Amino acid sequence: IIWSFEALHHCDICINYQVNKFIKKMKKLILK
Repeated sequence: IIWSFEALHHCDICINYQVNKFIKKMKKLILK
């Protein structure tokens, strides 16, 4: 259970990182 929780938490961090990168890219495109 602990391993699963850590794996899910890591997954959330990875997804948030990808989403933040995507949002930054979109903001740059919109600001141009």
